[in-house]
Amino acid sequence: MSFFDALFRLVFGSRPASPPAPPPRPPATPPAPPPRPPATPPAPPPPATPPAPPPAAPPAPPPVTPPAPPPAPPAPPAPLPPPVGPSDYLATLRRESTASLARADFETVAGRLGCEWEAVAAVSQVESGPLGGFAADGRPIILFERHLFSRWTNHQYDAAHPTVSNQTPGGYPRSQADRWAQMTEAYALDPEAALQSASYGRFQVLGRNYTNLGMANAHLYVSKLAKSEKDQLEAFEGFVTANNLRDELQRKDWAGFARGYNGPGYAANQYDLKMAQAYANLKATPIA
Repeated sequence: MSFFDALFRLVFGSRPASPPAPPPRPPATPPAPPPRPPATPPAPPPPATPPAPPPAAPPAPPPVTPPAPPPAPPAPPAPLPPPVGPSDYLATLRRESTASLARADFETVAGRLGCEWEAVAAVSQVESGPLGGFAADGRPIILFERHLFSRWTNHQYDAAHPTVSNQTPGGYPRSQADRWAQMTEAYALDPEAALQSASYGRFQVLGRNYTNLGMANAHLYVSKLAKSEKDQLEAFEGFVTANNLRDELQRKDWAGFARGYNGPGYAANQYDLKMAQAYANLKATPIA
C-alpha cells in the first residue's frame, strides 16, 4: 500500500473498489393508469320470480266428440208382390173414389202445365171417350198391348200364348171383360211385364211409365191408377212432364203432342185430328 493510500484511509476510511451502480432509469412511457370505475353503477339483477304454485285441481280434459255415424244406406225399392196367382193382386184393383173429374180438376193441372184446361180435357175425351176412367165393375179400363208383352219377355211366350204375346200389334178385344182376361193370362206368365204392357184409365197411360211418378215398379203404379180418376190425372201430368210435352199442349200442336203421347203411328188413328176437334168442342161448350 502506498503512502497516499494509507493517508487516505486514515483520513476518509477505506475506498470502495468501484463506484456503486446508478439507480435504474424510469421507462420512457409511464404505465397506464388503472381503469376508472363506471360513472353509473350497473343495475342490480332482477329479483328472482318464484315459480307459480301448482293448480289446486288439474284442468278438465277437452270433451271427446265421437265421430259422426256413417250415412244410412238408401232404402231398397219396394218388393214386388209374389206371383202366387193372378187373382191375388188383380182382385185388389178396384176404384176407391167414384168421383169423376170436374173442370176444377183440369184447371188445377193445366195451371201447373201452363196450358188451357180444355187442352187437358180434350186428351181425356179422345183417350177414353164416354167410358171415363173405370168400367162398371170398378176396375180401371185397360188396353192390353200384346206386342209390348212379347218384346219385354223376349218373345218366349209367343208360340204358346199368341193372344197375349205376339210380335204383331193388334188383337184388341172389344169388351173390358175380355181385355182383363188377357191381363189375367199374361199376369200368370210374367206379372211385372204384364202390368207394364197395358194402358189404364181415363188418359190410357202405359204401365211402363211408373218411373214418371218416382215409383219402383208397375205394381205400385197400377195400384195408384186403380184408385180414382184424380190419380189417373196425376199420372197424365207426370207423363207430359217427363216427356217434355208441355210446349205442345201450350201451343196446341196436336200433331206434335200426339206423336209424343201415342207414338209415331198416331196419324193412322187420327189422334191429332180428334184432339183438335175435342178441344174446339170444349171451347164452344165448356163443361162444369
